[in-house]
Amino acid sequence: MAKRNLPSYKASGKLGPLTLALFAGVAVGAIVGAVIYQLIMNWIPIIQIKFLATLAFGGGLGAAAMFAVHRGHCRNALVAGVLALAVAGLGLFASHYWNYQSAISDIIDKQPNVTSADIKADLPFGKYLDLRKEMGWSMKRGGKVEGGMVTFLWILEALIVVGLAGFMAAGAAAKPYCESCQKWCDDKSYTIWGVTSADANPLIERGDLTALADISGKDNNPTVNLTFKVEACPSCTNTGFLTLHEKRVTTDKKGRRQEKGAKLLSSVTLTAEQLAHARDRASFAQGQKLPG
Repeated sequence: MAKRNLPSYKASGKLGPLTLALFAGVAVGAIVGAVIYQLIMNWIPIIQIKFLATLAFGGGLGAAAMFAVHRGHCRNALVAGVLALAVAGLGLFASHYWNYQSAISDIIDKQPNVTSADIKADLPFGKYLDLRKEMGWSMKRGGKVEGGMVTFLWILEALIVVGLAGFMAAGAAAKPYCESCQKWCDDKSYTIWGVTSADANPLIERGDLTALADISGKDNNPTVNLTFKVEACPSCTNTGFLTLHEKRVTTDKKGRRQEKGAKLLSSVTLTAEQLAHARDRASFAQGQKLPG
């Protein structure tokens, strides 16, 4: 189909000169944040809150990595993802190592004549982790987590923290960027109700993106819509892209609303004329909400 041949945004893969320096700063922040994160994990016995803390830690590192990507003008998703993975991994290691240091301090408080070096010689970090797995921890409502389950939860924790940070950073680096103006594209979205992919596909197949941006609903049907996202350079009128989703609203047997969507276009390149038209339509239609 012709729509498959429509050109779309491809990241240049370039790195801004500040990218590595900013990620170094994020790494320092990850170490500091690791202390706060581990304090929360140690003080709060409720596993649901621990899970939320893990999500918050991973999300916070991801947000910091996104900032580094944006301010560092990193247009390489692979590099951004790897750097974020490294930073998140460092933060996670720091949280466990802080626990290790805290345990050593507790031993010294009880045995003032023993030095930190002596304890580390008898209890290296790896052995400490093995001991933690054997000891495990007690659940608030009874029961105990130990051995292999501790290992499983540590792996799950790493997947959440490291995976979330890497995903967020890579996604930020893949966003449309204007190489001419050296700026990230802004985006505006608008929704047209009462139209579906059946209405849009003929225009997509012809490559008529101007008519597509100007499509109108036949009725005020509140269960189907097309959502347009126009991403454009804030400084020039030549760089712009269009992403299009079809969304359908259904109601289950319990009367709950559910939304299902399908992506019809992904960051398809717009000509200057198409971009101007899409921008005008977005400005006119932005804020349109579900009828009724």
